Amino acid sequence: MKKPISQSGVRYSAEIEHVQEVTLLGTADRDFWAARLQPYGLRIGAPGGAAQVMVSASALRWRGMRFRELIVSIAT
Repeated sequence: MKKPISQSGVRYSAEIEHVQEVTLLGTADRDFWAARLQPYGLRIGAPGGAAQVMVSASALRWRGMRFRELIVSIAT
């Protein structure tokens, strides 16, 4: 393991190899989602008419344990 950059309370740090990962990038149409979220009282703040979307999934094994991760990011 590498020594952590920050000494502020990080007890464990691991660099894991052989991780399977896929990332999808795209845009979401503001008007489409605004109409669908409006009944729930949710609003979108995408001034350019579109939001940047990233969906990432990874799978790995560390110390014999399997891990799965899904990340959904939306930037307006």
